[in-house]
Amino acid sequence: MNSPFPRLGLLLLSALFACVPARAGLEFESRMVRREIEPRQSVLPVAFTFTNTGEKTVSIERVKPHCPCTEARVEGGSAVAPGRSGRILLVVDTRTFTGTVSKDVSVYTSDGVEHRLVIRVMVKELLAVRPKGLVWKQGGPAETKTVTIVLTPDCPFRLKRVSLVGDAFDYEPSTVTPGVRYAVAVIPKDTGRKIVNRLLIETDSDDPRYARIPVFLSIHPAAR
Repeated sequence: MNSPFPRLGLLLLSALFACVPARAGLEFESRMVRREIEPRQSVLPVAFTFTNTGEKTVSIERVKPHCPCTEARVEGGSAVAPGRSGRILLVVDTRTFTGTVSKDVSVYTSDGVEHRLVIRVMVKELLAVRPKGLVWKQGGPAETKTVTIVLTPDCPFRLKRVSLVGDAFDYEPSTVTPGVRYAVAVIPKDTGRKIVNRLLIETDSDDPRYARIPVFLSIHPAAR
């Protein structure tokens, strides 16, 4: 006599799967895009395409850029029926970008999922400033540190001046290679107090990303 338990097990499994809600969700073609732009390009539009691959309608409840330089809107409607597609269109203000910059956006949907979208923007650097910040430990030695400024051979502008916003540091610009490479030696007057100043690298460029480049100088108790 055959046991009834295998058949009973199948019935229980069928009942269990019948109680599981139908899967619904948005699938993006890509969650990260890379774009290379020209130094003077001020706006970058990027579209992320998605499809509802589930069996229930999913609503896009919120699209949150994590930088004020990014605007977002949903194309195709915020309620996405099964099998339907749409796009998240992002417009990024790139006027101050140099080098490689990443910007991300969170998309919140009605099924409780957060989709993180990333744009990695690569801008050819006509002028490179390294590092973009110098830090000294509060109460530590007042050591001299150096900021390096390098202009590419095809750079259409020239270095105009280096200045300090604040009074907590001494600095000394020098020319390493005329028209190409410069250095700025920076030393704190005193490391006894927590403070932030700015070194401003100014050029004769009318491009905002190169006209004035800040380098942050800070004395901080948590610095290594």
